[in-house]
Amino acid sequence: YIDTLEHYRQAIKGGNALTMLCLGILLGLAFYYVALAVTRCNTTDALYSLFILGNLLYNGTALLVYPDLFGMHRFYLISMPILFSNIAYIFFVLRLLDITREAHPLLYRSGMVLLGLFACFIVLALGKPNWSLELDRIGVGLFMSYGVGAGIVRTRQRDTTARNYLIAVVTFFMLGVISISLSKLDGAYTFYVEHLGLLAVTVEALLLALVLAGQFSQLRMQFEQEREYATRDVLTGLQNRRAFFEFGNIEVERSKRYGRPLTVLFLDLDNFK
Repeated sequence: YIDTLEHYRQAIKGGNALTMLCLGILLGLAFYYVALAVTRCNTTDALYSLFILGNLLYNGTALLVYPDLFGMHRFYLISMPILFSNIAYIFFVLRLLDITREAHPLLYRSGMVLLGLFACFIVLALGKPNWSLELDRIGVGLFMSYGVGAGIVRTRQRDTTARNYLIAVVTFFMLGVISISLSKLDGAYTFYVEHLGLLAVTVEALLLALVLAGQFSQLRMQFEQEREYATRDVLTGLQNRRAFFEFGNIEVERSKRYGRPLTVLFLDLDNFK
């Protein structure tokens, strides 16, 4: 590939824009999941933030952002974060889909086998750093396949979270398979396979953020339902004693604030008050 410097500088702008956009989204989501992990004391959110962090370190270095900013040029070192993020992702799937040894023995054992294998990959990469990128490629293929398989199994068991997660991970799987199966993009001299991999991770992270938003919406609806049950009589549909004191206190405070009289009307219908 031969090009003039001026044309090359113009040609790389598309790839640079994609890189900065995706890294910005991932950085924002990483902070988002860290904040959720701290405020909710939730391990699932912490694990996914670690997965995002590994991809930020790898893609930011592979696509020359950190080398340009900080002068980081250690090529083999950039592949190690992916090996750790693979482990974090398996733990994340186990937690998100509530896969336990007792309830889902096959899925649980498969996850444990993958965790052991990825730990071996890390040890192997330390001794053979020139193998690390191939180990990354294999590891990504394995954890994506596990995510899709676990999502399908749990979706068939009518798990709502698994159904939403499956949409995200299938999209990730399709883009990810293309990125790990290719060594280059023919005819696209200024777009690289790493661009496609970064896009795949970013799309999945965004879709999982929507899954999380759906979970929050469900929790909010359940809270409102429970609150309705707690303040309303099931038989008559009228508000109960709890609601009377809740709204009564509000009206008393309102009466005090504005200096207005407050009237309470008491009805007794055959000892039904």
